[in-house]
Amino acid sequence: MDLTAVLPADCPEDLLARVLQGVSDKGWSVEQSRGGEPTFSGHGVYTWDAQAGEVVLHWFDCMGQGSEEFRGKWDGDRLVLGSRNPMGFARMTHDYSQAGTLTSRMEMSPDGEAWTPLFDGTYQRKD
Repeated sequence: MDLTAVLPADCPEDLLARVLQGVSDKGWSVEQSRGGEPTFSGHGVYTWDAQAGEVVLHWFDCMGQGSEEFRGKWDGDRLVLGSRNPMGFARMTHDYSQAGTLTSRMEMSPDGEAWTPLFDGTYQRKD
């Protein structure tokens, strides 16, 4: 499945973001560019930890921090994953409640209590 970002109206015209669904539903890649120049790329691979009963996302990107592991569970149509890293805590929520649409939110927290949105994204399936 190939998904294209639905960018907000106030987004700069030269910003392009794409989410590329990899082979089956076990991975995804993100590419972002501005003015035709790449500004960000990342790749995630999902696995299942049967012992813990958790979905595990192994995330790799161009920011130079190495890989990051997110863990979490399904809550209805939402997959909520969390991670602790040297900068604090991160929480990723994927909402699949609307057919053909993926809504994602990444939040950061220095203490795991007060959360600040890093990004919100809405991606629609291209048929």
